[in-house]
Amino acid sequence: MPGSAYDRAARLPGTARILQYRRVGGVTAAASGAVRKLKSVRKLSDGDAKHGVSAVELIVVAAIFAALVTIAVPLLSSTPSRVAAATQQLTADIERMRTDAVAESGHYLFRVGSTTTYAIHRMRRSLGRWQVEEEPVRTGALPAGVAFAGVTEEDGGEVELDGRGFLTPPDGAPVLALRDDATGERREVSVLPNGRVVPL
Repeated sequence: MPGSAYDRAARLPGTARILQYRRVGGVTAAASGAVRKLKSVRKLSDGDAKHGVSAVELIVVAAIFAALVTIAVPLLSSTPSRVAAATQQLTADIERMRTDAVAESGHYLFRVGSTTTYAIHRMRRSLGRWQVEEEPVRTGALPAGVAFAGVTEEDGGEVELDGRGFLTPPDGAPVLALRDDATGERREVSVLPNGRVVPL
């Protein structure tokens, strides 16, 4: 079996032997240096593991968490207010009334009954005029705590639509105002001349 690198170097002439020893020694030294570097890297890694996360990493994580909370909280608490729910209810009822008027080619009337109630009446033509039938087709009540804000029959408490679904008289453009008694929040529902219902 061939000997080690040092045995082979020992059999060489003087100068060559010295050069060979240097080469062999250089390789050994390089190997030893690599081992020392590997050990130092391991020690550094162990030190980092014991030390834990850095302050910068904590700040980044905290910023991300704060951003997620800022986005999530409004979504979780985004239940509509009472006056918003009342606006949706009122809009839906008047739009349904408009659909009925067009379907029957007749007039319908929305009328505020009190500060919290309303009724929808069918109208019939008599002696060349449209008369309100006494018995309402539908009635409605606003959610608890919500009321019409100063709306009466004289100042916009009625909405009449004709058989085409248009507001009559066309220049009426009534606005129904709603108010939350507890928070004071106000919203409005407007009916345009073409009969379109617009929450404001």
